[in-house]
Amino acid sequence: MRSSVLRSGGEGLYWNASTPGASTLKTGYEISYYDFLRLCSDHREETAPLLRAWFGYEIVPGERDFELRDVHGAALVPASVHAVIQADPEHQGSIYRVAMTLWR
Repeated sequence: MRSSVLRSGGEGLYWNASTPGASTLKTGYEISYYDFLRLCSDHREETAPLLRAWFGYEIVPGERDFELRDVHGAALVPASVHAVIQADPEHQGSIYRVAMTLWR
């Protein structure tokens, strides 16, 4: 079983990568992993401030599309960042509202 680790403010945030979406809270405000990737790639201006405020993460233009980086410049796994956001009802609702404002 593979695990990914995110670090925020010295705390470890763990997500089991073998069960995508398992930590998603069912609030009615879920966004899919694909939609999260769209937000990060096509709507950086709207999404980057959220990730910066919540975790200190940056969306950096990458070789193919984008990369997520922590405050130390280390690359992050987008699926792990998505899972952490979806596991927090406040973050989940905030990013959902951004998506709906953009896509409605």
